[in-house]
Amino acid sequence: MERTGYRHRCSHSRRWTHALLSETLDLRTYGILLSCLASNMTSEQRAEGVKQAMKEFVDEVDRNYLRPLQKEAFLGSAQCCDTAATQEDLQSCCDRCQAPTTAAQNFVNQVLQDFSVCTRGHSTA
Repeated sequence: MERTGYRHRCSHSRRWTHALLSETLDLRTYGILLSCLASNMTSEQRAEGVKQAMKEFVDEVDRNYLRPLQKEAFLGSAQCCDTAATQEDLQSCCDRCQAPTTAAQNFVNQVLQDFSVCTRGHSTA
């Protein structure tokens, strides 16, 4: 019974976090790009501005979105150790708890990669 309740908590977390993270990443990366490209900076200053803004942004995403997901995954995995009947059940339970974190990290990496491609395209234009 406990395992089912925790599984529900993990999947609920995945849905709202992914939607919120998606919206935040889209708005922030677009804003960073626009502010650096629209200003009267040299290309070196723009590149440094984008680099610094992205570093701050990645730190914020890590602190506000990814770490809470990781914490929930670790706590869930610990609970799996108490409730799983077999090694296979334990592995399956832990994998379910880690899935939202992995999905969020992959999503962030994809957005950052897309942003990098976009900024490279503007710097060569």
